[in-house]
Amino acid sequence: MEFGCYPIGVLVTDAGGGLQVLSDVDDTIVCPNPQGSTDPHSIAGVDTRLEAKEIYPGVAELMLGLALGPEETTSTTINSNNSYIIPARPMLLSARPREAFLLLSIAQDSAINVYMEEVGQRNSNPTWGTNIDGSMYGTLLDGTSYNEFGETKAKSYTQVATARPNTRFAFLGDNGQGDVCAAQSMLQSAAKDRMMAVLIHLTQTNPEESITTCEDPETGDFTLDLPESDVVHYHSTHADAALWVYNQKLISCCSAQNVHGAIEEWIACRCDGMCNYELPTGVSVPATRNETLAYCDTLKADQALLQTTIDTCEPEGGCPQPEGLPAFGNGTSSSSSSSSDAATNACHAPSVLLGLLLLLAPNAFS
Repeated sequence: MEFGCYPIGVLVTDAGGGLQVLSDVDDTIVCPNPQGSTDPHSIAGVDTRLEAKEIYPGVAELMLGLALGPEETTSTTINSNNSYIIPARPMLLSARPREAFLLLSIAQDSAINVYMEEVGQRNSNPTWGTNIDGSMYGTLLDGTSYNEFGETKAKSYTQVATARPNTRFAFLGDNGQGDVCAAQSMLQSAAKDRMMAVLIHLTQTNPEESITTCEDPETGDFTLDLPESDVVHYHSTHADAALWVYNQKLISCCSAQNVHGAIEEWIACRCDGMCNYELPTGVSVPATRNETLAYCDTLKADQALLQTTIDTCEPEGGCPQPEGLPAFGNGTSSSSSSSSDAATNACHAPSVLLGLLLLLAPNAFS
């Protein structure tokens, strides 16, 4: 028996590997829907298409796909280098003040982390979830304007990229909270070549409220100029985002299908009213509001395009199927992970023992 560490495949030397996902929270992972909500998260969001606290369909599966990379691998399979791949857990970049941790930050037992863990378990990656201890927040001194929020996230990227000089990254944000400013700063930083993908979720639809001036942690104020490119993509749905990252060879065909499948479940319930089970997004009431119904129409159009690509790359339907619907809020806590390059390997017991542990206690390494 051999002891050692399993790679998580995010280093620049990991051919065919995945990415370390860095993600905003409000309007990116979860819809805050600030209208009439008493949820403290709603102070930092603008999207009203879904219900407050509702997780966007397909976002977790997209993050898992980016962590796995373009090869068809799970925690129980090996890659082309004959090594097991443990997908890196996404790290959250938030401008929320750490001083208000109990009120605003993401804890181990939070609905977001529980949901991420159950998506990992459902898709044969029981070690996957949110990197709670590796996530980064702002301070009460960082300010409250959206361009200051962007500066805080840019500082966080500089910090983690410096601590992990050989890691490749993807950043997920939105266009309503300064994330576009953060993304532009990231792509102008010393670590710009290791930012492989920037996905901006389009939630701010009022041009008059769009951000035009940004703050950089090193150079000061600058004018926002972040066009669509082979690194930057603007999307309204995660079906569209999945299609783009697949075409960029950043996720596998089966990962794209996992995104598609999760969104189909959401559409069946929320758009078509077939709510005879609990959705993993936590809301199982058929949509009635005009904003949500319009989102349904956009989702269905983007799903059709994604399905066409999946039919081409996996015509035999050989991708493994997710294991049922995870019950929202019923997961268990997971252990922390380090934020250094030394921790780009997931330490493990001998292979035989690891298999037994995952079988007997699938959350032990989550």
